[in-house]
Amino acid sequence: MAHPLTPMVARRALAYTLRQLREQRELTIYQVADAMEWSYSKASRIENAQVTISGSDLRPLLAYYGVKDRQEIDRLVGYSRASRYRSWLSRDPLPPGVLELAEVEATAVDLLWWAPMTIPEPLQTDGYAEALRQAQAGRPPSDLRKAVPGPDSSARRRVEFERRDTGTATFVLDEAALRHAWGAPAPVVREQVDYLHHVDATPGVEIWINPFDGGLPPMYGMRAVAVHDVLPMAFAELAYGVEIRVDPEEIDRSRDRINASRAAATRLRDFRPAP
Repeated sequence: MAHPLTPMVARRALAYTLRQLREQRELTIYQVADAMEWSYSKASRIENAQVTISGSDLRPLLAYYGVKDRQEIDRLVGYSRASRYRSWLSRDPLPPGVLELAEVEATAVDLLWWAPMTIPEPLQTDGYAEALRQAQAGRPPSDLRKAVPGPDSSARRRVEFERRDTGTATFVLDEAALRHAWGAPAPVVREQVDYLHHVDATPGVEIWINPFDGGLPPMYGMRAVAVHDVLPMAFAELAYGVEIRVDPEEIDRSRDRINASRAAATRLRDFRPAP
């Protein structure tokens, strides 16, 4: 089943294809910018999916690359058109990186997650998310009445994830992510664990727990692989922000490491933590 082609996915699919076309012809970005009479910055930002490219710019570029197949041209022009649409998520005050992640999670055919220290945002309850935000902001996490101001990205990502009606999603959590309460009161922790069990029972979704004695080397930062109809992507949520990559080798490395962790893990419904 074809999934929605969101502006972010379209922009990245087009950027990746254009980079491939240039590299196959052994051209530098400077040569392309000169031939198109663009600035180097414009050519580079297009290939890095930082900006969209209009159809009036795209068609001459494809001609320069020697692309003549009508179906291929129409496909790429379609990506250009879709990349300029306004995301249905853009009405929310979400940071750009979080907005992209919400699009990825909502429309991926297949999601594969690894979470070492915290529960991924699409699975967080409001209480857990608030305790985590306060802990990260250096405020007393036990006082849940004093919310850290800012958009509740976890709630928005959870809502979009719950709306998925096709595809599969696999979450591999380190036992530390399951055990660390971030100062939240016991009722909040119980609510979070109950919600994880609810999600784990949802068709197409699996949650696995990698125990402390799993014997695997640590991976730092939350990582995931998202497969769309037009493009696979690997992304990481790190301390300094979000990284989204379409490099096939990076995607394979991320997938292999997450699958290795899952092979040593136990399904949440069967997990019994050591005392």
